[in-house]
Amino acid sequence: MSEKEAVQFEEDIANVVDEIFEKEEANGRKQLKEIIRITLIGNVNTGKSSTINAIVGEDVLAAHATPGETVNVNEVTHPEHQNIVFVDTPGLNDINKKNSVKALKDLDKADVLLYFLNAEGVVLGKHELDTLNHIHKKNKNVIVILNKIDGLEKNDINELKRYVEKTIEERFKVVPISAKTGENIDKLNGVILDFLSEEGKDILFAKGLKKKSASAYKWISGATVSAGAIGALPLPGQDIVPLTTLQVGLIVKLSMLYDKPISKDKTMKVVVATIAGGLGQNAFRQGVKFFPGFGSLIGAGVAGVITFGLGQTVKYALENNMEITPEHLKDIASILSKKS
Repeated sequence: MSEKEAVQFEEDIANVVDEIFEKEEANGRKQLKEIIRITLIGNVNTGKSSTINAIVGEDVLAAHATPGETVNVNEVTHPEHQNIVFVDTPGLNDINKKNSVKALKDLDKADVLLYFLNAEGVVLGKHELDTLNHIHKKNKNVIVILNKIDGLEKNDINELKRYVEKTIEERFKVVPISAKTGENIDKLNGVILDFLSEEGKDILFAKGLKKKSASAYKWISGATVSAGAIGALPLPGQDIVPLTTLQVGLIVKLSMLYDKPISKDKTMKVVVATIAGGLGQNAFRQGVKFFPGFGSLIGAGVAGVITFGLGQTVKYALENNMEITPEHLKDIASILSKKS
């Protein structure tokens, strides 16, 4: 393209950033004021209380050793983010039927419902399936948890997961975990994030997790796939809004996750350099294939490659207290490619 076209192209991208940055920031701030309710239901002694502790990353609720000790619906707030509420309920098979009835109230108020089964002795009879059907009528965001897999072999876990999925006719996400050892808790958090993303509440939940890196990578991967649908990088005269909006939104979310706000001016410079300048076309295109995790995203297209590289380098900068500028991101891209 001519020098005049290149200048105009950069101005067009900058104008889009200028137009949408405040909107993306305002949306993020709004998310942080929302209330998130995650309700945990299931039979007694399936590890609901201990799973809350595993998700948060610290002991916020006493895990009961004796079945049936949770006799009331307990609302447990995140110790650092009071707007994240975990609703711990009595066992569905509690000896006192009144306690079980309490567990099935207000299901429609939950953003996500976690339905627990004991992996050491899964029972999926008529009662359990009827309960799942009842729950699903009240709330569509249901995840089936197979807890206590630490006592099983890997092959047994896989077979159990397939059995449960087949029995419930694959209507719900099934996640095997061990609240005791922390196995697969990151996977569970990822599935919860998927549901909360649809509700526009994923930023707050991600901030409440100890391992922020997993959430950041999930957002980067999602943005990569979305950018992949765009295909090639836009050229002068083409629609630059979709890719620009995607990248600005990703940068804003990452900065909020790590509590390190980024200015509109810096965002503008980075996005312009990524789409129109050497940052995207040279450093990232050559080095992004070496970035950890990119192998699973092969075929994302040029726009996807560039977006993945942008997300990974911004993430690295935020985690290492580095300034976010085109020059620094070039250096980071080089560092990451050499580490892989």
